[in-house]
Amino acid sequence: MRKCSLGVAVRWAVLAIIASPATSLQAQSYPVKPIRLIVPFPTPGAVDIVGRSMAVRLGQALGQPFVVENRAGAGGAIGSELVARAAPDGYTLLTSSSSTHSIAPALDSRLPYDAARDFTAIVNFGEGRSVLLVAANAPWKNLMDLVNDLKMRPGQANYASAGIGTIAHLNNESFVQQAGLQVVHVPYKGTALAVPDILSGQITFMIDSITSATPQVVGGKLRALAINGSRRSATLPDVPTYVEAGLTGFQSGSTYQGMWGPARLPAPIVQRLNSEANRILQTAEAREQMAKLGVEPVGGTPEEFGATVQRDIARWSEVIRRGNIKP
Repeated sequence: MRKCSLGVAVRWAVLAIIASPATSLQAQSYPVKPIRLIVPFPTPGAVDIVGRSMAVRLGQALGQPFVVENRAGAGGAIGSELVARAAPDGYTLLTSSSSTHSIAPALDSRLPYDAARDFTAIVNFGEGRSVLLVAANAPWKNLMDLVNDLKMRPGQANYASAGIGTIAHLNNESFVQQAGLQVVHVPYKGTALAVPDILSGQITFMIDSITSATPQVVGGKLRALAINGSRRSATLPDVPTYVEAGLTGFQSGSTYQGMWGPARLPAPIVQRLNSEANRILQTAEAREQMAKLGVEPVGGTPEEFGATVQRDIARWSEVIRRGNIKP
């Protein structure tokens, strides 16, 4: 029995020695054919636009085209599962957001993939910002005016979102919880549909992406009272952060957009993709295009991106639990 076990061990060791150079050579020559980049949402949209922009630049840098495929459906689960089940060879990748990798895992235990186990984090393309909005003619001139007023009228005010479980819903709920408010959630099929009701006074406030909100703010229809993140945005520089606006201790999150591969993607391939993406994210052209979408370039290591995903899962899980939010 001992000899048999020893023989098996020797054979596995020999196979490992043979396979290791092959894996290394594969990574060094990567890529040798076009790469599929799956977008689990329809076009257009920030994830799709940023993903396609990065795909063009990565294709130029790596010498092989990135072929973008929109595989929308089930809140991003269909496209995400496709990549999770793909071969870990670097030729099927995913570009998505916190919707599929932090919010969905926190909201629905029935997902056909495990956000932590079934993917290899490659790079964080950038973070989207959101702003708290009221009508331009509303009586609240700053955030604390709104908070103090609503505390005196529990249950009488409301907020709009793009639907139950969306990032807009959870951003609103996070603010409501941390500000200690009692307000009613009114879900819409999209935040744009809520704007007329905010202007008419039927909706008190909503938190929306800076991309969608900027035209309404600049056009004088809506007033932005606060922006998430630790610093102001170059897009709306006059809008204070929540902490600057007086909500001390407020922990606001941004929505990330990034790229993943299937689990067990070889480290040399991950590093090659990460290095090229980081270089692209430092170029003026890429940063300018992302700024127009309200996305701030991030980059960083795969490990940092993985930690961001896990931190956001924990954060949104707590918001969902406290708000008793059901998918």
